[in-house]
Amino acid sequence: MRLGLLVCTSLVPIMVSAGQTQSRPGPACPPARDSSRITRDPTIPGIVAGELTDGDSGRLLDSAVVRISPAGTLVRADSLGRFRIEGLRPQRYVVEALRMGYERRIDTITVVGDAGTRMHLALTLAGVDRCMEIGTPPSARRQSRTSRRLPNER
Repeated sequence: MRLGLLVCTSLVPIMVSAGQTQSRPGPACPPARDSSRITRDPTIPGIVAGELTDGDSGRLLDSAVVRISPAGTLVRADSLGRFRIEGLRPQRYVVEALRMGYERRIDTITVVGDAGTRMHLALTLAGVDRCMEIGTPPSARRQSRTSRRLPNER
């Protein structure tokens, strides 16, 4: 498994006359490659359909679970990250997307009588700091929620 590290700075020095430096806000983390979209679709009345992707890479996520309430329906995304929930009455629903290693995503949608809903949900990796300030000493960095100390470690 390869892990990448993205480093962003919060301040970028700029030169001012007479050799003085001044700081100004620098670039934020690069935007995610994928974003979530929710749209009404008149071709699928009473249906919520969509796909789940990794928000950073845009890669489709298989084996994710989608739960819709108050209908109480739970479905698993297929190998291409697609899901489909049928037979929904017109009303407001809470849609929750879950996949191991990713943060839970919750959206509220409204199904209307003459249209269904298409969802493209981009999930974010859990427990990973997306940006880290350069020069932060190791003692000041937060320990990852997923790291565990082994019994023989001190």
